[in-house]
Amino acid sequence: HIVHKSVGTLDYQAPEVLVNKDKIYHVSSAVDMWELGATLYEMVTGKKPFGVGRLEDIENRIRNADWDKETLRNYNEKAYEICLHLLEKDPRERWSVHKVLRYLNANGSYGVSRRHPSHLNRSFQASTMRRTTNPHTRRRNSSV
Repeated sequence: HIVHKSVGTLDYQAPEVLVNKDKIYHVSSAVDMWELGATLYEMVTGKKPFGVGRLEDIENRIRNADWDKETLRNYNEKAYEICLHLLEKDPRERWSVHKVLRYLNANGSYGVSRRHPSHLNRSFQASTMRRTTNPHTRRRNSSV
């Protein structure tokens, strides 16, 4: 996708967005993964990953991927490991959704990823795309 203008809350913007905020640039899902990492950090710790203060200082910490790793590590090791890879400065090195799910699956959180489409084979995926009846819909009683 091509973006002409930077949008969104500064606290969650990826470094590549800040570097190109006054230019036309391409964005990828890596930007979304960065935002997920920043959101996860805040959900676990209750704090912004790049702190508070002057906007210029926050932008500099984001550009350098300078976030408080030890605070998150003290809360939750799995969240720390995920954020370590989602808040990676280089978007090419940032984890994708599939890598996050693989990590969770390999580390005992398999309930999160077991039903995710990335773990299903293609024939099953194709069959689920066909129109099906919603099992949660009540059937009308024809005798009423």
